[in-house]
Order: sequence, then structure tokens, then C-alpha cells
Amino acid sequence: MRIPALLLALACACAPHFALAQAYKASVLYSEPAESTAAPAGISAPEPEPPRTPAFHAPSVRRSQPIILAPILGSLAGGIGLAYAGLALGYAGNPNTQDISVGAIAGFVLGEMIGVPLGAHLGNGRRGNFAGDLGISVLTGLAGIGLGSLDSGGGAYLLGAAGQIALTIANERATARRRLAREAAAAP
Repeated sequence: MRIPALLLALACACAPHFALAQAYKASVLYSEPAESTAAPAGISAPEPEPPRTPAFHAPSVRRSQPIILAPILGSLAGGIGLAYAGLALGYAGNPNTQDISVGAIAGFVLGEMIGVPLGAHLGNGRRGNFAGDLGISVLTGLAGIGLGSLDSGGGAYLLGAAGQIALTIANERATARRRLAREAAAAP
């Protein structure tokens, strides 16, 4: 079940790059069709001109952000993947695997706090700012842990994690939007 979700996230993240590659390929291979040079009977045909190809110009494709689903899936995959990697590293130092160690909990929390912004940044085509995303993720992750300590059922922690993902993605998208606007204003 995890592999199709990761493949979908990868496909969503790569889709804009495929469109750029197709536009580039089309611009390089373009040439105008040659006109008919058949001469009337009895008149010699002029020397045919070589086919005209326009001067090469890089395609002017406006950079944009991928669809919102790509950073959402990226942040979920990154958060879950690094959280469980941190959990496994925390358990590695614990000789008694029946108990939950402080290292396992810390590894889980740190993995999630790093994985969510990393996945959102990569899912958004690296157009935002990872350092800003990491700061938002750490602050909202700590707030989520605080909410989770108020509720014994764990629902508040899930609410905090959902808020962490939402605010991290919102920061990534807003930063990317400002960066793309600056690039468009600076372009000739």
C-alpha cells in the first residue's frame, strides 16, 4: 500500500518537468515545411532553397508550482518515513524492546518534524524555502505535542500533526509564489 502512494507522489512531483522537456524538444525539432518548387513546363526550375528553420530560442515556459496534491503527498510520505526511521534508530540503542524508550520517542518526533518540511519542499518542486518550512514545522510540531499532552486519547496530537502539515505546506507555497513573482518581474 505504501509503494503506490510513493509512486503517485513521485509522478506528481515530476509532471511539470516532463512538460518542460516536451516544450524544449518541440522547439529544437521545429522546422517549416518547404514550399513546392515545381516549375511550369519548358522553364528550368530554380535552385531549391534549403529548408528554413527559425533561430533557436529556449521555450518561454512560465515556471509555476505543481498542483497542491504533490506537496501534501510529499509531506505525508516524508513525515511518516522519517518518523519511523527515527523510531527504529531510537529502538536500536534499547536492549529491552518491550519498553518504549525516550530515544525511540525522540527519534519519532524529530523524524516527523524534519520529514514533513522536507517532503513538502520536494513535493513543491523545491520552489519554496526549506529552512523556513523547517522552522514552521518545529514550532507547530512542539505546539502539537503540547496539545497532545492535554488529551489522553491522542486526538489532539493528530489535530496538531494536521495543523503542522497544513501550515508547513502553506508556508512553502507562499514562499514559492513570492519567489516566482520576483523571477517573473526580473525576466526581460
